[in-house]
Amino acid sequence: MTISAITGVIAALSFFGSNNAVTFLFYVTEVLVPQLNDTIVVVMDNLNLHCSDDVRTGIEHTGAKLIFLPTHSPDLSPIEIFWSKVKSILRSIAPRTTGQLHEAITLAINSVSESNFFGWFYECDARTTLI
Repeated sequence: MTISAITGVIAALSFFGSNNAVTFLFYVTEVLVPQLNDTIVVVMDNLNLHCSDDVRTGIEHTGAKLIFLPTHSPDLSPIEIFWSKVKSILRSIAPRTTGQLHEAITLAINSVSESNFFGWFYECDARTTLI
């Protein structure tokens, strides 16, 4: 794996309720795709709703490259490490209202640095080569 530039999250969406194929496709088409171009690589885990043809087509139509992480332990996924950090920040903020929650989510995601992402991808790749 060659890591040349990792910039982090470029599109986020928060909503009440659980995520499903319809919600995820909405996120991809309405929030993510407008941010994409042929210089971007989108990395996703292999959750079933991520793997639909509509999701793949929407992302790849922009010229962006789509990469699915291998199926293995969540400890080897930079995505899981990212969400762990975001949730830790949210717990420390302890928002009590909807408005506070949305502000806290934005703050938590923006608190993750490019060096965090680079380190997580580097570390996870290093660990997966040992398996």
